[in-house]
Amino acid sequence: RMKDLQREINLPGPLGVSQVIRNTADATIQGVEAEGQFFILPNLVLSGQLGYVHGQYRNVRFDISGDGVINGIDRDLKLPRLSPWTYGAGLTYDQALGALGSATARVDFTHRDTARFTDNNVGFLPAADMLDASLTYNAASRKWRLSAYARNLLNEVTYGGDTPLTVAFGGPGASLSPLNKGRVIGGEFALNF
Repeated sequence: RMKDLQREINLPGPLGVSQVIRNTADATIQGVEAEGQFFILPNLVLSGQLGYVHGQYRNVRFDISGDGVINGIDRDLKLPRLSPWTYGAGLTYDQALGALGSATARVDFTHRDTARFTDNNVGFLPAADMLDASLTYNAASRKWRLSAYARNLLNEVTYGGDTPLTVAFGGPGASLSPLNKGRVIGGEFALNF
């Protein structure tokens, strides 16, 4: 249970977005999380995680919805940045290469449910499914390694924020979100001393 939540409220104003900091309400957040690792083979590991959280406002003391009154509408709003379900799984395969060293292949999938971004629930962060993969060669000397990786193989769009705009930029409550989209392909070379 959290008391006197101090929130940064983003509101559209005549000259741009206004931000006010207020003690808005009390809230209760409850959840459960589980994770595990399972050896399918001596060199093949399956990992997984699952999480669920539920949040609810209690004792609202500020007009969070922005409709001019403090009532049940404010209490029924979803808590910002709280994704109810998150889950994922990954496979890691290690292969010894004798005198040459070893190699590790990894693939991971994660999911995050949609979440509200702004306190008044106008802005939101959409659900995202991410698929990443990597391949690493470790030298037998353990003094260096070479990795190649790919992130966001599903080319998923993710938002960094979603803030209400003013009338001049689309009307009260309109929003425009910065996007992160595209696969990331890369590599790295590391030396250990």
